[in-house]
Amino acid sequence: MTPGRCRPRARICCSTYVLLVVLLGCSGPDANLERGRSALSGGNVPLAAKEFSRAIEKDPERADAWLWRGKARLQSGATADALEDLYHAVEIDPDAQDAWRLLGEHDTTPESRIIACDHLLTLRPEAIEVHLLRARDRLEASDPDGAGEDLETYLTGNPDDAHAWKQLGDVRLAQDRPYEAHDAYGKGVSHAANEPRALHVIKMRARSGDTEARDYLRSVGETEDPYLDIAAQLYDAGRVQPAMEAARKAATVHRGDPIPHARALAYSASARALLVLDQTFAGTRGAATPLERERVLKEAIRECEESLEIEVSTLCYRTIGYANFELGRYARAISTLSQVLKLEPGDRESRWRRARAAYERERWDLVIKDVDVLEKTGEASVDAMLLRGKAKRNHPDIPTEEARADFDKAVTLALRTGSAGPGAYDALKARGLHFANTMEYDRAYKDLQRAKEMRSIRDEEVEHALLQVAAQLAAGDPVQ
Repeated sequence: MTPGRCRPRARICCSTYVLLVVLLGCSGPDANLERGRSALSGGNVPLAAKEFSRAIEKDPERADAWLWRGKARLQSGATADALEDLYHAVEIDPDAQDAWRLLGEHDTTPESRIIACDHLLTLRPEAIEVHLLRARDRLEASDPDGAGEDLETYLTGNPDDAHAWKQLGDVRLAQDRPYEAHDAYGKGVSHAANEPRALHVIKMRARSGDTEARDYLRSVGETEDPYLDIAAQLYDAGRVQPAMEAARKAATVHRGDPIPHARALAYSASARALLVLDQTFAGTRGAATPLERERVLKEAIRECEESLEIEVSTLCYRTIGYANFELGRYARAISTLSQVLKLEPGDRESRWRRARAAYERERWDLVIKDVDVLEKTGEASVDAMLLRGKAKRNHPDIPTEEARADFDKAVTLALRTGSAGPGAYDALKARGLHFANTMEYDRAYKDLQRAKEMRSIRDEEVEHALLQVAAQLAAGDPVQ
């Protein structure tokens, strides 16, 4: 192609470019808004803010342009500028629901946020989630009555929100309405269900002679006697020996009152089991002998089983599971720890004990399942990785490569905190033995030799494996 034919095409291209620039510059605010929203959804906040600003320059009366720039500025952290944009939006369009919602969430004072929520509820009375926002701000603005009304309205549509029930309980306590507070705490879950403050207020009233408080305590299976509360508080604080003593007194006081008696037994049994599991007995006589440990653990199981006949208790199931595990009754341990995990799926220690019990019973699938859960929640230890690797190695339907992957993870996790710890030794030993079994002798030798160098005490299993691997390498066996 000759040079003369190129120049006209170049002129055409330049003309087209100029025309595009002119057209883009002359386009209306809709085009800028579209480009801004696209940039915002793609994470380019500065470009989005520029496009929204151009839309505002072209038509300052576009409420949606102010709204979108306010959204972009909130994402960039420019809260003061964002609030100014949002107020421009509602000034132009008092029905701009999104703008009122953002003001209700991000304005700087509770009074301003309450006003924004009021506007939004006028426009959308069915938006009951806004009542939760307004309750927070009413409480901050020292208006517990208004906050309580908002929370009750919100909970009519969201009865499973445990945190909101706890908030309502806090509000009712602030209003000196402890019975309603206790009822609200009881409708939540987790920390909300165990909230002791309302019950404490009621018990103080009962001890001062308030018959209404005493009647209420009887109706919910509680008592004004403090021993059970003291036992629970000490147990939760990790002071096991005094918790056991308080629980025993509570069990005596409540001998004729089934539910408090059952709870006292649960705390007493669990505390006694913890004492021997921690290698102490009765808190003063040093390490328990094997016979003492067995006796105490069996007594703990018996008392927890007695308690469970009256009331379901995670604490009792957990204690029975731990005790059976220590006694080597692995099938029973699996059964009771499964009950714990039905009630509290996030109980990491119970899941780990069940995995270990399942390994002893050669239930490889259950081991793998439990360690998978621990890994997903970020709580899988080196030991857990090793246990799953061994389970996969023994599983008839799982390839050897998957077991090796777990041993690799265990070594990586162990070495992350230094190469001298017992976790690193166990991980290298397990992977070295695995390599030896799969005839990867050079890798086996490296891991086993490194493990040997980490310990001054001889490990006969490692020493024997090293000799075998060295012999195979000397014989010239093929390296995998």
